[in-house]
Amino acid sequence: MSLIQIPTLTEANISTYLSGLSSVNYPVFKSFSVDDFSIPCVLVKAGKFTQIESNSGVFEGTVAVSIITQINDVTETIQTHDDVTGAVYDAMESQDLYTSFNALGNLWNLDLSSIDQTKEERSLISILEYSASVQNLTLD
Repeated sequence: MSLIQIPTLTEANISTYLSGLSSVNYPVFKSFSVDDFSIPCVLVKAGKFTQIESNSGVFEGTVAVSIITQINDVTETIQTHDDVTGAVYDAMESQDLYTSFNALGNLWNLDLSSIDQTKEERSLISILEYSASVQNLTLD
């Protein structure tokens, strides 16, 4: 595994974790993917990660989790969107997230840094942004 894969590994682990939860009843996709996305969905994107100390294998970076809901009926759509956003938030705050990472890496820290919401054409979008510390266990 190369260091360039830290964001990909982080996205994959968080996506797999969220996909396995019944409370997150939208399909979950990795942002860095060739898959076609369908709406509604949860989209996980790991941003830039930098190594905090040379050859330490510990990286700090950002993770954004977007909840995207298609607008149909305004009342039901907003409630459904809020329910899924709440479920994603709760899941990301759970200690279970830390144990979900595979043998290639550890999630050391995940702090919510911002929450944003917007309406784009026919979609509601909520974005939970996190600061993350991740360890790559493949470094010698």
